[in-house]
This record gives sequence, structure tokens and C-alpha cells, in this order.
Amino acid sequence: MIVIIKGGLIFVVTEILLLKNSLKISDILPDLELFTNHHMTAEAYGNLITEDVVHEYPYAPVPFANRVEGRDAVMAHLVNVTRLASNWNFTDITFSATSDPNTIFVEFEGGGLVTATGKAYHQIYSARLTMRGEQIAHYREFFNPVLLLYL
Repeated sequence: MIVIIKGGLIFVVTEILLLKNSLKISDILPDLELFTNHHMTAEAYGNLITEDVVHEYPYAPVPFANRVEGRDAVMAHLVNVTRLASNWNFTDITFSATSDPNTIFVEFEGGGLVTATGKAYHQIYSARLTMRGEQIAHYREFFNPVLLLYL
């Protein structure tokens, strides 16, 4: 196992997965570091995703979208969702390579303060990212929707 601490972020990658995918740490760090930077602007995130990107949230409750297609729609969706809380933070980020060099899994914790109630929101996320070149083409995120009921 290789643990890399860079820019305050911790990356855990197994050597077997790297060898299996002919990857080097330097191949995955630049894009993944940008993806997990909570200071990233909406415009910078827009540059990380393809024009025809798809974001999926299979367990998102009403009124949240389960599927958002296209860069402009994803950007509008993310702006609306992030406005629901302040002081967002993301920690304990772990990336896992797969047998497909274009697919990466990420697990992380995140949260903030809910704007409407002032309550703390904390969630554990798991997501699959499918890359096209150096951009995210498909993002599928899993989280516990029950936690949203108590905010």
C-alpha cells in the first residue's frame, strides 16, 4: 500500500492496482487532487468534466435530482446543492484504482452547516468516476439519504 500526503490530502493506493493498470502515482494525482480540493471554484470544476458529463445520485430523495446530464446542468445543480449549507469540508479521502484504467472509486466524508436550520450535516460518500482523458465523464455518488431527513 502506498500512502501519499500532498497538499493536505491523503491518497491511499495499492501497488498491485497501480501495476495492474500500468499507472504511476503521478498519472492520477493531478486530476484527483483537483477533484478533492474544497476551495475549488465552480468554473475550475467545470473544466474537470466533459461537455456531456453525467452525474448520478441513485439514492437522492425528492426534491433532489437522481440524474443530471451535461456540463451546464451539472454546474447549475452543484451550485444549488452547495448553497444549502455553508462551511463545506471533505476529509478521509481514499481513491481506489480498478481493472479499468478509466474508472476510479473514491470514498470520503463531507459536511457543512445547513443554511436553513444551522444544524451540522455529516455524510459518508462513495462514488465511481469514469474518466475520458483528463476529464470526468461520469460520476455516480452513493450516500445515506436518511441523514437528510433530520436536517
